[in-house]
Amino acid sequence: MAKFCADDVYLGAFAVITNCNRQTVCSAQPADFAGIAAVRLAQVTMVYGVDWDSSAGEGTPAGMKLNVHAKSGLAITAPGTATHICFDNGTKLIYVTTCTNQQLSLGDTINLPRWSIELKAPV
Repeated sequence: MAKFCADDVYLGAFAVITNCNRQTVCSAQPADFAGIAAVRLAQVTMVYGVDWDSSAGEGTPAGMKLNVHAKSGLAITAPGTATHICFDNGTKLIYVTTCTNQQLSLGDTINLPRWSIELKAPV
């Protein structure tokens, strides 16, 4: 029997992510919302419809993806090596991913490129 995932499942997951109001550059994976503060190197406010594509697109090779728009000039508020990016909604940690390790210095700024969150089709 073939495996299947309706687009509504992907769109539901992306709806939770796009309701996040902060993107944080972290020195490690936070365990929960409270843990973000201990690993935060830089943080930026996210706005639905401005910082995300308003609709998900086709994934590669299958599934769906959500594009996160580039952000530039984020103030680095603590020194350390960036290893993770996370999103939260102000009360709950919602999504965490890894990023290219980059040493950050207090007082500098960081630019985040456009990137995608991709959910693969079941195999």
